[in-house]
Amino acid sequence: ITPPPPNPLPQSALEGPGEGAKRLRDFFHERLLESREAQEYLALRGLKDAGLIKYFHLGFDDGKVNHALTSDVVPGLKSLGFLNSRNHSRFYQCITVGLEDSDGNVVSLYGRRIKGDKGAKHQFPQGKISGIFHSKIFQVAREIILTEGVVDGMSVWYMGFPNVSCVFSATNVPQLLIEQLLRYQTTRVYLALDNDAAGEAACERLRAKLSGLGTGL
Repeated sequence: ITPPPPNPLPQSALEGPGEGAKRLRDFFHERLLESREAQEYLALRGLKDAGLIKYFHLGFDDGKVNHALTSDVVPGLKSLGFLNSRNHSRFYQCITVGLEDSDGNVVSLYGRRIKGDKGAKHQFPQGKISGIFHSKIFQVAREIILTEGVVDGMSVWYMGFPNVSCVFSATNVPQLLIEQLLRYQTTRVYLALDNDAAGEAACERLRAKLSGLGTGL
């Protein structure tokens, strides 16, 4: 018996700011809940937790989204940088996480590929990166922990420190993250990068970038 194809993404998925990103995030979330290989990967990373998966709406691109796309949604998703030249998802075989704007609305996606032979380990939309990881936490936490990557940030959250975000790259702090620190008057930032020479050097670069914000480091 051939299973029915996934429900197509309707035109309404693209209505309103960020709706295309949110609908795709939710589509991938449903796929993760049915994917054994994605959940096995999360278990290996110590992140197979129902609360964490629900809170961050973790998803997985198992390829079925390519059969669910309809011609009316392709242009919008492509404009967001989510599709490649074949109009297929750029996040194939990735655990996905929504990236948020300054008010916590999902505007983009980040992907962590679970198989090294399927493409780059870290996957962002094509073009400029929009949004940051866990943006809404700046509204409620006066002290923020910054990790280098999204998966590191989720690990910190799972360890009981919800006041976490990440910089994506120690050499390129997102401008939106700087704006959030200023907007919500963050009093202290903790840098939690790798405990090696490269991590120490990255901490120094980040300290130089953040030292002028009036927050403790």
